[in-house]
Amino acid sequence: MSTIQCEDCGHTVSTRAAACPACGAPVAEARQQAAAGAPLTTTQATSKKLKLQLLFAWAAIIVAVVWILSAPPEIEGPVSIVPALLLTGGFLWLVVTWFRIWWHHK
Repeated sequence: MSTIQCEDCGHTVSTRAAACPACGAPVAEARQQAAAGAPLTTTQATSKKLKLQLLFAWAAIIVAVVWILSAPPEIEGPVSIVPALLLTGGFLWLVVTWFRIWWHHK
């Protein structure tokens, strides 16, 4: 059984341990880093397509809110329903995209 040094406290830790028994710092990352020979980095796996959809959903919501707040109160009928539909569609798009991001998360 081989040992490594804890990066936080310097205590000798088994390579099979998940954390240092002295300070509790995770050593699995240090073990993986030593095996790789270089610092490990974590990258977000959310695709650009889904990020673009989030951007468009937020844009639809912002446009709808601005449209609703800037419209004169006298307007009724089909003209006033368009921003409400845009707001509803934007929120639905946002929720569906968040769900897709969660679903594809690794």
